[in-house]
Amino acid sequence: MQWANFLAKEAATHSLSLEQTAAFLKDFNNDNLGKSEAKLISELNVDVAAFRKWMGEIYEKFAQSYPELAISNNRDKLKTLQAYLRAKYNSELDVLKPSAAMKLLKTLVVRERLQQEPWVARRICKFLEYLPLALELVGRYLDKMPDLSLETLLKRLEKKRVEHESVLNANSLMSYEYGVAEAFELSWEQLDENAQSFGCLLSLCALADIPLSLETIEDNKKQELWQKAIADLLELHLLQQKSKGIYHLNPLIRQLFQMKLDKSNKADEAKTNFAAMMLEVAKLIPQQPNPEDILNLTPHIPHITEVATYLSQYVGDENLITLFTKLSWFYQGQGLYQQAEYWLQQCVKLTQNRLGLEHTDVAASLNNLAGFYKSTGRYSEAEPLYQQALKLRKRLLGENHLDVA
Repeated sequence: MQWANFLAKEAATHSLSLEQTAAFLKDFNNDNLGKSEAKLISELNVDVAAFRKWMGEIYEKFAQSYPELAISNNRDKLKTLQAYLRAKYNSELDVLKPSAAMKLLKTLVVRERLQQEPWVARRICKFLEYLPLALELVGRYLDKMPDLSLETLLKRLEKKRVEHESVLNANSLMSYEYGVAEAFELSWEQLDENAQSFGCLLSLCALADIPLSLETIEDNKKQELWQKAIADLLELHLLQQKSKGIYHLNPLIRQLFQMKLDKSNKADEAKTNFAAMMLEVAKLIPQQPNPEDILNLTPHIPHITEVATYLSQYVGDENLITLFTKLSWFYQGQGLYQQAEYWLQQCVKLTQNRLGLEHTDVAASLNNLAGFYKSTGRYSEAEPLYQQALKLRKRLLGENHLDVA
């Protein structure tokens, strides 16, 4: 896959308009990285205002996938998004040469088995686009089925491609990803319902290392089921363990698990459960976290952020303020005031949109943001928010309520 194809896929995935796509492809093309904004605008034959408007809209759309982009300084947004896209591109793509692909397959499959069908082994490598992830999945699959011939395996892969081609196209998977997709399908069929459900649950995590502390689960049966699911996923290379209690889900495997979840009738249940799990972790964030708190909570923050960014509709009304305020405390405790402000602002917007302008939680969210401004010496911004919150509470609760006092 070429970088240009990757950018085109990202533009489609983030629903960029034709104008936005043109600006995005032009600005992020490798050949244009050293060009000035004026030169790019001239080549696109548009005016400065239109180009900057499109780029601003592009950053907003990508911030939905990469929340840190929303809190970057304007001058840093381009570099931040470039770094994000490069990291994602490199994590998804690592095409091997045919000889290297065969060498990798030989480390995964018993040599005698490959020697019996050497030409089929080469065809399998080619079918899998010489992608190491796809080869690893197929190798683990063959390991579980020692009597399966390579010819039969190849036929199964080809059948999966025909069966799922329309589904893959509908989900913006590029051709280079097909080999992984078919290998994933074979692995998926080897999983029991417990492991399938757990893989789908993990796909709701952010694109970051996943901390899993099973010892803290009080329900023994649930703990056993999750331990078995992890073992099953590890065995088929659908999940990797980086260190004790820390796991990694490949971005493409994550996407394929998400597709399975979205097609199931348990998507809402899984998202509700995941949001509840992350909320419980968020509740552990103290108002003034110490260095030990920061160290222990940092691995969980990307996944709490994922809920706040994409799954807030699965958080109950009574917990909205808690989720966003706790995130703000985490950053404020480290002196990261821009991030802390962002989450309090998001809390105000979300409570207003969900609960309406006349609600006590809206007053509370305004009061929290005002408190933040006051604590950072931004009194001129704090005062009107305090006044707005006070007026709202008077209307909703009456002049003699304790909150008004």
